[in-house]
Amino acid sequence: MAHDLDMVYTSTMLRASTCSSLAALLLLGCEDPPLPTPAGAFFLQFRDTGSSCSLLTHETGVGVIGNSGTPEMIADGAADTTVTCSVLSVGGGFDVNAKIDEKPFLQVKVSGISSSNDSEANAIEGQLSYASVDTGGELYSANNCLFWFNSEDQGAVGGQAWMTFKCAGVESEGKVCEIFQGFVSVENCDGAVTEEE
Repeated sequence: MAHDLDMVYTSTMLRASTCSSLAALLLLGCEDPPLPTPAGAFFLQFRDTGSSCSLLTHETGVGVIGNSGTPEMIADGAADTTVTCSVLSVGGGFDVNAKIDEKPFLQVKVSGISSSNDSEANAIEGQLSYASVDTGGELYSANNCLFWFNSEDQGAVGGQAWMTFKCAGVESEGKVCEIFQGFVSVENCDGAVTEEE
């Protein structure tokens, strides 16, 4: 009788163990896959405008990017780079908020950019901040920079954007310089549309 009880106990434990293992596998199968890592690139031409600007004209950037082609993006966490971004669908356009920090540093914020912003003449205003070793670490900012899509390769979708920009004046403690032209691209940002959506 004791032997039969041992068999019943062992069988019950085995069933419980099997059920627990199956439940664990099912839970693992239901977990969302890890989100892609945000990545970005930018390039800009910073220009000395004269007596109001005490800095030299220079070019700088992170990754490799231009007006068209395929940008070489730097992922968040790679090479001491921090990339945070969101590209959110709002109405007929997109709100873009991107920060790329690899010393140089660039942050842009644009509300409502759309396919109608297809040239400098049709550009939309947005915010920009920039700092690098060439600025002595000083942050140069403007709230009225121009952003637009300058080629067929550029554009915005949920979680991803590639824009051209320029700033007639970026200011730091009374010093005013110019960003003659620049490009910024980010991907795998907040706002990306998943297959389930």
